[in-house]
Amino acid sequence: TTDKILANAITAGKIAALAIEADHISANAITADKINAGAIDGKLITGARIRTSASGRRTELDVEGLKSYDSSGNTVLTTQTSDGSISMKGALRQTSKGITIEVGNNYQGGGPGIQWQDSSIYNYPPGVIYSEDTAEPGKMRTLIQGPGVTDGNSFLSLNERGDRFDLRAWKGTGSSRTDWRVDADVGGMFRVGSSMTGAPRLYMRRGATGKGYARLRYEHPSLDGAHAMLSLEMNEIYLASYTEHDNLVGRLWMDNKSSELSAGSKNLYLRGKDVFLSPTADISLNAGSGKIYTPGIPESVGKYATLVRDNGVISWLNSSRRYKIAEEPIEYTVESFEDKLLSVDAKTWIPKRPAEQYADYLTALGAGEDPACSLDEISTIERMPGVIAEEMHEAGLGIFVVYDEDGKPNSVMYEGIATSLIPIIRRLRDRVDALETKLGETA
Repeated sequence: TTDKILANAITAGKIAALAIEADHISANAITADKINAGAIDGKLITGARIRTSASGRRTELDVEGLKSYDSSGNTVLTTQTSDGSISMKGALRQTSKGITIEVGNNYQGGGPGIQWQDSSIYNYPPGVIYSEDTAEPGKMRTLIQGPGVTDGNSFLSLNERGDRFDLRAWKGTGSSRTDWRVDADVGGMFRVGSSMTGAPRLYMRRGATGKGYARLRYEHPSLDGAHAMLSLEMNEIYLASYTEHDNLVGRLWMDNKSSELSAGSKNLYLRGKDVFLSPTADISLNAGSGKIYTPGIPESVGKYATLVRDNGVISWLNSSRRYKIAEEPIEYTVESFEDKLLSVDAKTWIPKRPAEQYADYLTALGAGEDPACSLDEISTIERMPGVIAEEMHEAGLGIFVVYDEDGKPNSVMYEGIATSLIPIIRRLRDRVDALETKLGETA
């Protein structure tokens, strides 16, 4: 027994390897106070379990693996010899070149994640986390955070089941803040753009019943209210531009019933079979009845008004003396008027354009080609009566001739010729009356 053996009589060198087995040692026979410091050095220890303490904060090693406990006895680290897995609470860190990667812990207060620390210069360190969405409680998301500070940040949020994604970046604070975002959700919404002034924005949404829309908007960075926008909906289009203070520059709006084109106060409306021009419908066309309405012509003109065109402007020709100056008989204006007018021959002719179109139509058919226009698009070919503008010009009657931009005779004002015959017919009447009176006297 140990009391019959002198101290230090048995040394490690006197004991053969594996000569003392664990089942020959009484429980608790060997305690820490019986082992000198350094007594176990580089030797092999084989046993069922090794631990640093019997309770409280400790680490234990047994055949299943390594376990560590906190002061309350909660397991904080476990390694499994069966599969090599490691379970732990807290964080796993590695530092290289001044940057630390941390796995675990509470990232941004939302649960365990992965983050990178760069000497703590970022209010929002870059990282990845899977946790409950703060904007939609009860739903999970994956958040990828860029390195950010209080006045500049970026992130990508991916919601569960593909319900939504949100990519954002911003810089600055308050009125100087600028931001950009791209986001979409399962409800059919998709948008790209920014809330800052001057930034274009694209917004699209699919409606629950198939009626969705898309909108693109641009705002001027310095002129308050100046913007342009495009809106597309089912059976509806809206395109508009506005100056400062929301004053309309122009717009195009149309749906399946009508259309509107505006440029300031000048408007064109298409509604059913009607066409309206100008904001007060100064001119309107009705395709059903084939009528042209011009309510802008004053009632004082009466039922009948002659329309004239001057430099592209169509207006009515007034006949009242109230609108005229320097009146004189036409014989005073045109010397030898009667002789000149009667020197011009009345003729008939076939209009060149429909005749040439019809000839081209027949030529195309003969060559087995598609004609440039159909028969319905070709005007009726028939003889027309009148006078020739060049002959009126050559007779010195240019007052009745309309000239083109090159000064060549182009058309004739027939309504002027008809009224100009009045003095000629009056003289003929007077001569006939005189002859009849003279013949009556001689009879």
